[in-house]
Amino acid sequence: MRVGTRLRDHLAHPSMLLWAPLLSCVLLWPALGAGWQLDDHFQRYTLSGREAQDLAPEEAASRLQLFVFYDGSSERIARGMHSGELPWWTSENLKHANLRYSSVLTMLLDYALWPTQAWLMHLHSLLWLAALVGAVGLLYRKLFANAWIGGLALLLYALDDAHAIPAVYLANRSALIAGCFGTLSVLAHIASRDANPQRRGRLVFASTVLLALSLSAAEIGVSAVAYAGAYACTLDRGSVLARLRGVAPHLAVTLAWLGVRAWGGFGAAGSGVYVDPLRDPMGFGLLALERAVFLLMGQFTPIPADLGATADAERWLLVGGLTLCVLLALFARSLVRDPLSRFFALGSLLSLLPVAAVAPQNRLLVFIGIGAMGLIARWFELHLSEHSDVTARAPLRFGRMRRLGVYTVALGFGVSHLLLAPLLGFSFLQFQESVDDAMEVAIASVPEDPGLADQVLVLLNPPDHLYVATAIRAIKSMRDAPVPRRIRTLAGTESPMRVTRTDRNALEMELEAGLFTSAFGNYFRSTREPLEVGARIEVEGLSVHVLEVLEDGNPNRLRFVFDVPLEHPSLRWLRWSDGKYEAWTPPQVGESHRLEGSRSLYE
Repeated sequence: MRVGTRLRDHLAHPSMLLWAPLLSCVLLWPALGAGWQLDDHFQRYTLSGREAQDLAPEEAASRLQLFVFYDGSSERIARGMHSGELPWWTSENLKHANLRYSSVLTMLLDYALWPTQAWLMHLHSLLWLAALVGAVGLLYRKLFANAWIGGLALLLYALDDAHAIPAVYLANRSALIAGCFGTLSVLAHIASRDANPQRRGRLVFASTVLLALSLSAAEIGVSAVAYAGAYACTLDRGSVLARLRGVAPHLAVTLAWLGVRAWGGFGAAGSGVYVDPLRDPMGFGLLALERAVFLLMGQFTPIPADLGATADAERWLLVGGLTLCVLLALFARSLVRDPLSRFFALGSLLSLLPVAAVAPQNRLLVFIGIGAMGLIARWFELHLSEHSDVTARAPLRFGRMRRLGVYTVALGFGVSHLLLAPLLGFSFLQFQESVDDAMEVAIASVPEDPGLADQVLVLLNPPDHLYVATAIRAIKSMRDAPVPRRIRTLAGTESPMRVTRTDRNALEMELEAGLFTSAFGNYFRSTREPLEVGARIEVEGLSVHVLEVLEDGNPNRLRFVFDVPLEHPSLRWLRWSDGKYEAWTPPQVGESHRLEGSRSLYE
């Protein structure tokens, strides 16, 4: 009893608003030594000014448009396919353009003050994490009458593994910034509903400004509006009209943001990984429900949402569906009887919408976790606390067997979110580092003799194009190593294949599992834009013919015709083997080579 009382006292103490953010950062201290990882290499190439030195002005990315990867311009796509930045199968409509100027400004600050010190950039990210956790703590203290329950919710959120990748991945800092500003916006909105008229005006203004900053940091800032709407539906007092007036400023800011987003040409198209709900509502609708299942599974259980982007996604979807059924049974009574539980649940569910536009990953759970951890803490209060505030219609009472079940569930939540979550977060750090190491090892295996600068580098079978082909220029250039004149990836796939030379200038490739073998393999082209038999794609020096497709439309037999004989000195051939590139010599006319399937960087 004494231990329980002391624990509640610690959780209720105002110092939790300092200790919890500090704890979240201390647990992720390995992030300081992570260096640059994956997309960080591309952004470093641009922000350091090296890209502007290497490329023509129309080809180099703008430093302010750091998150505009592909703008949908046919000219930009043609240039990308010409250079090899984009593979030959790229959709002619490809767009991946994010409006994230607030986040870009923080990165410009990094490269202005400490351009070669990655650890200081990661420290900067950890400060944003601390600010986010502190803001969430203030929100919980505002919502929970029992301070120790608010402290419990804060502790659960501070330990959440979903923060690991945003803390270690500089390119993902935007999620922390959007989460911090968005949470403060919700807090100011809730405070404004009970304030006197003079103070209410200041709070409404602050809430809308903070919302604008959240939206300008990342698209997930829309989730702040989701929580404001959830508050209006569940906890706000007054008439329906009064509640609508309360969220009207937030809706106005969101509409203005959507207008700027449309006017600036931001959004997504042509990709199988990123889907724009406004541009492609049907495509989004088909994916959103499935991705939501994985995201909720990743939030409430130790099973990561990232499994939704693997080859075993269908099997894990079943696990996720069963998980949701169990969660619904656990929270049903709380949701029926308690408005605060409904607020957390509704806010969390509505927050799924913006992140369901991306392949499911735990790093997307920044806003969803606010409602999820609040819901779990409220469940503890309603089921286990003798000092619950009575916002439910009546105290929840249970018989002996049911109470045993309650204690079992409470133990499960505690083990999952207080013990396993930090360990899972640490494993995410290690996994991300291992993926980046694999990428850098692969790119280091590309020859660095000066002759490469005058050659076309032909990559026969890498498992991925973005991180082991597109990244070659950025990483090699930052190391002052020779960069190939152009790159031609014939097949970015993990599939076993047979390569047959049909004449002096041509190869045919038979892919057992097809060209697209993973969810991420469709990044450059959505399955809604299939390559049909007879399709012919022309890039400088190479013509690609689709000869056969599988039942699902996935190309599995291709013909590649070069402008010069395959032995021409202008071509440098490499094949993928055991995580590295090695020299490959095309066979004689009429001969074949069989290549075994390769493993993804993510395995």
